[in-house]
Amino acid sequence: MIAELIKDPRIQASAAPALLHCDFHSRNVFVSHNDPTKITGVIDWQGASIEPAFMAALEIPDFAALPEDLPLLHKDEQYTAQDEEELRAASICARTFDAVMKGYVPKLQAARALDETLIRIFRYCTTTWAVGATAVRQELIDLSNQWSKLSLPSPCPYLPTEEEVAKHQKLYEDLEDAIKLK
Repeated sequence: MIAELIKDPRIQASAAPALLHCDFHSRNVFVSHNDPTKITGVIDWQGASIEPAFMAALEIPDFAALPEDLPLLHKDEQYTAQDEEELRAASICARTFDAVMKGYVPKLQAARALDETLIRIFRYCTTTWAVGATAVRQELIDLSNQWSKLSLPSPCPYLPTEEEVAKHQKLYEDLEDAIKLK
């Protein structure tokens, strides 16, 4: 499947080499005490690498993500003025991060615009040791199911049988249960 995917112009356009900081989050970004909109330093570069831009396309640092635990995001629950303010601040950070990525990191723009089903399988090239074959197989099955919807030109090279999918589904449920227990 990967051999077919890399022929796709969308994948090729989003595969430009990019310097990636593999641990980019708020604890590794220093800002000015007088002006918190000014970044004064970024630390923890020892895991940085040059990889295809799509490898970072799905990454959203903690400071640019909306807080999932705020009741405001769950319409049935009550929320406080503090919740509303936190969501407003988080929304500003998320929009700012998105604008900065578009303006200053154009290599990532093509990758961020892709349907994530197209690029998720590539991420497993570096994480299969941690998640195992079952998670990779799930990505392959998802990709297989959406192959034509994603407008991929050739026939899908991986078409698991119903029996294979049923056997896999049990293994995948076991994997999800094990992850939840951790």
